[in-house]
Amino acid sequence: MIKKIITILLVLLVCFGCSSKKNDINYTYDIVSYPVDMSKYDGVNSTDHMFKRVTVDQLFNCIDNKSSGIFYLGRTNCGCCQTCISYMNEAAKQLNVYIYYIDVYDPDMPLIIPGEDCPECKANTEKLREYIWDILEITDSGEKELQTPTVFSVINGEFGDHLICMSNYSWDNPPTDAQKEKLINRYKQIFEPFVE
Repeated sequence: MIKKIITILLVLLVCFGCSSKKNDINYTYDIVSYPVDMSKYDGVNSTDHMFKRVTVDQLFNCIDNKSSGIFYLGRTNCGCCQTCISYMNEAAKQLNVYIYYIDVYDPDMPLIIPGEDCPECKANTEKLREYIWDILEITDSGEKELQTPTVFSVINGEFGDHLICMSNYSWDNPPTDAQKEKLINRYKQIFEPFVE
């Protein structure tokens, strides 16, 4: 009798107690993504990368539908983005996870950073600020502002871990080997919940 109880408990433990982290993540909203050529970023080539292009609306829908994903807000004319993206890609490759990329200056999105005479851009920027207000950091201006690069996870519609602009890195001030390793490990912390 004791052997049967132990066997039943072991079966229950294997079936229910050892579920993967990914089982706790909801993917009910199917994020529409597109291939993206990342070759305008230093250290990332056109196809061998872990990024998928999405619109800002896909981010909004992911949150509204209590779904999940890893998102990166960036731009190719940002020195910090150029410096950090290869380490972000390396971390994603090591963990085999994909990152949804929103280019904040992509005219096909539409733009989320306001341009001249672009009501849709301004509306998207304001909506984005509302959605990510809690993770925005106060800048030198004393206000919370959207900065690039911004990397964050959304888990079941809630913001998880994030990392915003490592402004001390740029084309003129690349990270040391120790800083690179630290940055890769920090990205891996953000991506970890999505590992199967």
